[in-house]
Amino acid sequence: MTGRVRHRDSAGRSADYPACWVRLATEGRSAAELRLLLRCREGVIEFGRCLSLDEKREVAPLVARALAAARGR
Repeated sequence: MTGRVRHRDSAGRSADYPACWVRLATEGRSAAELRLLLRCREGVIEFGRCLSLDEKREVAPLVARALAAARGR
């Protein structure tokens, strides 16, 4: 059985998705910009906006590994 990804936004709304639906995506218009996104069938969730660029670069592989583990890989 696969894991789940749960998210609660600042307004208190929550979402719960099967991990197999969720993919980590990174976007940036330049080397100095990086956005961390979770993409799924239901839409896109941006996270880590409060992190520095270096912190985002450190967090991205951690999230990717956690998603892979939740998928059982």
